[in-house]
Amino acid sequence: NVRGFLGGGTSVSKNMKATIGIEPERFIDYNNGISIVCSEIKEKGKNAILENAVIINGGQTASTIWEAWQNKADLSKLFDKCTIKVEQNGTYLQRISINKNTQQPVKAVDMRSTDEKAILLQSHLLDEECYVPIKRGRPAPYKIAKDRKWRNLQEYVQNMIAFTFGQPVVAREKGSELLMMDSIYNSIMFDEEAYTH
Repeated sequence: NVRGFLGGGTSVSKNMKATIGIEPERFIDYNNGISIVCSEIKEKGKNAILENAVIINGGQTASTIWEAWQNKADLSKLFDKCTIKVEQNGTYLQRISINKNTQQPVKAVDMRSTDEKAILLQSHLLDEECYVPIKRGRPAPYKIAKDRKWRNLQEYVQNMIAFTFGQPVVAREKGSELLMMDSIYNSIMFDEEAYTH
């Protein structure tokens, strides 16, 4: 893998551990899986032996599962995806590793781009001639005054926390994390019923 194990203290590792402990059957849905390259696959009964196996993507996942296993976690309901590629060309192996680990990162703001409450907010604000882009790269459908636009959903949420709830320090320090904190996010965003009253 391009990185060693970053430790169990990262937010990604904490989320994986929580899933393993609370809803292990959902792990496969929430995780991107593990990619392995090896020089040869040998069958041994019902098992397979991977010669010169290298994890090229999913090292944090593999390490977190290993750590949970060492701590005697119940892994009987935990499954994940695994891609195994037989490759003996070292140069090609390097290219696979680089390309598997250099995709465009998905940001917290992207995670909320299909959220029903975010879509309702955008629609409601357009009625008021304001605009909050909820998908990166998607401009306003018509010209809107600069002072009636937010850069993105994160900026909108931070402004609401800072000015409406009087928590500017929390807004600044938490930044994009606010979008993933359901209790805070849901206190700011409204459902359809709120816009009809």
